[in-house]
Amino acid sequence: MENVHLWAQPLILMTAFIFFWREAKGSRRELKEYIREELTKVDARFNRFENEMRKDLGEMDKRVARMEDKVDARFDRLERILLDQGK
Repeated sequence: MENVHLWAQPLILMTAFIFFWREAKGSRRELKEYIREELTKVDARFNRFENEMRKDLGEMDKRVARMEDKVDARFDRLERILLDQGK
C-alpha cells in the first residue's frame, strides 16, 4: 500500500502542475489577444485624432491666410491714403 502512495502522490502533483500550467498558458494567450485588440483600438483612435487635428490645422491655416489678406489690404489702403496726403 505504501508503494502505491509513493507513486500516486507525485502523479497527482504532476497532473495538477500540468493542469495549472495549461490554464495559465491559456490565460496568457487570452491576455495577449485582449491587449492586441485594445492596442488596435487605441491606434485607430489615435489615427482619427491625428486626422481631425490635420483637418483643424488646415482650417486654421486658411483662416490665418484670410486674416493676412485683410491686413495687407488695410495696409495698402492706408499707404495709398498717406501717399495721397503727401502730394
